[in-house]
Amino acid sequence: MATDAVGNVNIGPGFSSRPTYTFTELLAANSSQGHFQDGVTLKVGQGVLATGTPIVLDSGTNQYVKAATDATVIDGFLRDQVDTGVAGDIPKLGNRVYKGVLKYSVVKAANGGVDIAAGALAALFARVDTHRDYFIF
Repeated sequence: MATDAVGNVNIGPGFSSRPTYTFTELLAANSSQGHFQDGVTLKVGQGVLATGTPIVLDSGTNQYVKAATDATVIDGFLRDQVDTGVAGDIPKLGNRVYKGVLKYSVVKAANGGVDIAAGALAALFARVDTHRDYFIF
């Protein structure tokens, strides 16, 4: 039983003093397959990139950029949302998932609601299971 003392806060039902945050999980929780990820440098000035955004390496800057919605080459997907800032900022870091089982609804939403192009699926050796909401690659 908690004692009433300075610093003790008894929170009543229906009240939370914690800040609210909407977390979008990219990885499929009920999959037994692991995932592979690494840290990447993102090019500045792209705005906010959502969780699951398809990314590709920009050969000119050697930094990752958001892939076009009809891209046939995709190097991976952002694990978490990243704000890349505006031009002139320092480059931002993010995590790229390059193999695993992802939630397809999250990937599709981050791709502007458009299905991943067939050429990109073939290049990633990927398949989509809409029944389980899996994107497997």
